[in-house]
Amino acid sequence: MPSQPITEYQFERLLKETRKEKNKFIAERDILHYELMYYLGLRPSESRLIQISHINFQEKNMFIPAENNKERHSDYFPIPDFVLNKIKKYILKMPFKSQWLFPCALNQIRNQDKPVIIKCLQENFKRRIQSLGYLHICFFDKNNFPRYNLNLYSFRKHFGTYIYKKTRCPQTTALLLRQYDRQLKSVWSYIFNVQKEERKMIIEQIWK
Repeated sequence: MPSQPITEYQFERLLKETRKEKNKFIAERDILHYELMYYLGLRPSESRLIQISHINFQEKNMFIPAENNKERHSDYFPIPDFVLNKIKKYILKMPFKSQWLFPCALNQIRNQDKPVIIKCLQENFKRRIQSLGYLHICFFDKNNFPRYNLNLYSFRKHFGTYIYKKTRCPQTTALLLRQYDRQLKSVWSYIFNVQKEERKMIIEQIWK
C-alpha cells in the first residue's frame, strides 16, 4: 500500500479541520475514529465496526472480533486511560442510542442501527486532508486509478512507525500491530519509515 504515515502536525491540523463540520456529531465521531487508529494502531475496518459492548471499561481493553480484521484473529487489546476517557466522553454525548461506537449519522432518521459506511469515512478524510493541502498522488495503479500519499491506513502506519522508533524491536512492533507473520515482513515498512526520518543524522555520522 503506497500510503505514508500521517505526521503529528498533520494529525493535529486534521482534528482542527474536522471540528469545523456543521454536524457536531459527525465531527465528534470522526475525531474519535481518527484517534483510535492513531493511538491504538487499529485498522479502519476494526475501528469502524467497534460495538460499545466490545469495550470493557473495568478491564480497560477492547475486544476485536476475528471477522473484523484480515489476520482473522480475535484479540483483547489494552486501552490507555487517556483514550478510554475520550471514549467515555464521546458515548455520553451521543445524540441517539446505538450498539455501534461509530454509527451512521442517519440512524435516527432511518430508524435503523448501522455502523458508518467505510466510503463515508474515506471521503470525509480525503476532503479534509485535501483542503489542508496535504494530499498528493503517489502513482496510478494498473486500472489507472490514483493512489494517494495519505489515507485511513496512514494512522496505523504512524502508530507502527512510532512504536518501532520507541522500542527498536521488530517483534514488539509486530505484537502491538497484531501482525502474525513470523518472518515479520510487514514490519519492515515501519522500520524503513523510521530510517528515512533519520537519514540526515545517519549521513552526518557517516561523513564526520
